[in-house]
Amino acid sequence: GMLDVVALRDAQGIEPQLRLMAAVVAKNMCGCSWERVQSSNARKYQEQTDWSRVSEDEKERIKAQILPLLFSEPLEQVSLQIILIVASIARHEFPIGWPELVTSLISVPDIATDIDSLSRRLLALRTLKHVLAALKGRKKFLALSAERGGSAVKSELESLSEKVKVERDALLKLLGSCFLVLYESWRVWSSSFLEGAAGWANAGRLANRTLSCIRQILYVIGEMGPAFGSADIQSDIRPKVLEFYASSCSQAS
Repeated sequence: GMLDVVALRDAQGIEPQLRLMAAVVAKNMCGCSWERVQSSNARKYQEQTDWSRVSEDEKERIKAQILPLLFSEPLEQVSLQIILIVASIARHEFPIGWPELVTSLISVPDIATDIDSLSRRLLALRTLKHVLAALKGRKKFLALSAERGGSAVKSELESLSEKVKVERDALLKLLGSCFLVLYESWRVWSSSFLEGAAGWANAGRLANRTLSCIRQILYVIGEMGPAFGSADIQSDIRPKVLEFYASSCSQAS
């Protein structure tokens, strides 16, 4: 596949521009368009994607390959395309089909005094921001009944509604866990930056990039509505969210 071409960094005859082109093609494969599909009893608008045509085995291979490929890519232009590929796949697969994605990104070590570790952490946070941005406003389906009392449509909607609820509960739980980790990280790095501690400049970069991810998480959670998700999940993150707002306002003043 195209990602195999992207990975050919040391192969003779493989120019950087060829790898970049392969990365762009791979990114476009994961894009989407909205298509109107009509049937006898319903009008539906559903997301049509090239990704949906990829076999399950190939999807799993790509998901296993993509992050190691990202963190080993030396060229900025190619790296950006890989980030966009990760975000596009996450739009379709996260959280049910790729639950470990966010955990893999936030678990990258954040050692401000080590250049390699710093670069990898900043790259992971940049990728996470794109992933979270891709999740905002994600639409799974829209179905409107064109006939009164369509039992088949009602049954289909009930089934899809339950599926979406399960997926969104899983999404909220994973984002809540992610928020808690990022909040603690932001607290540490912002304090180091404000205190002028050793490595304060890199601490500021980490704090700023982490803050961008936190904002995206809050945007996604906010789109779900105040009543969305189970009460125990909300109670886990609500105190920390309020604490974050208080801390950020205090720093701003």
